[in-house]
Amino acid sequence: MSYGLHLTRDMLPINWMITLVSYILAWKWERVNGIVVVALYIIHGMLEPRAFLGPLWIVMVTPGILFLLCSMYQGKKAKQAGLPPTNA
Repeated sequence: MSYGLHLTRDMLPINWMITLVSYILAWKWERVNGIVVVALYIIHGMLEPRAFLGPLWIVMVTPGILFLLCSMYQGKKAKQAGLPPTNA
């Protein structure tokens, strides 16, 4: 029973809102928000496999991947300098 809800149609705007809020919060917590964004789009892709083929998926998930890469680079750089990592 779907109660009139369509999973992908109703989930996509919520996914976009969470993603946009995550991008704003990523200025403070890059790694956490990178994980949130990538996880949301992987879950959405598993629920709607056609989503992986669309250009919008790539455009929206790319900043999340870049946040993850940036936080890993900063953590590695801080470790080499003997400083504690700045991001969670």
